[in-house]
Amino acid sequence: MDDLNETAVKELIDRLHTIKGHLNGIEKMITEGRKCDDILLQLVAIRAALDKLSAKLAEHYVIQCYEAAVNEGIDPKEMLARALQVVIKFTPS
Repeated sequence: MDDLNETAVKELIDRLHTIKGHLNGIEKMITEGRKCDDILLQLVAIRAALDKLSAKLAEHYVIQCYEAAVNEGIDPKEMLARALQVVIKFTPS
């Protein structure tokens, strides 16, 4: 159930590379003494990118839970409850 297909892996890795790029950019900005508001804008971009990564991974997880319920004869309500518990942890309060 935990396997991601090749397309999903590529998409998630691409998102991680974007986040790494933003982090490297922030490090450079701090080293260069850039203005705090510019750095904070980059932090907002990182937060948004992390939210998108989390949402995409949660989407794959919910799909995997559904497929497991269908293919392995697991109670769909149990799988849905398990998936919701995980997804709720990533939802801001």
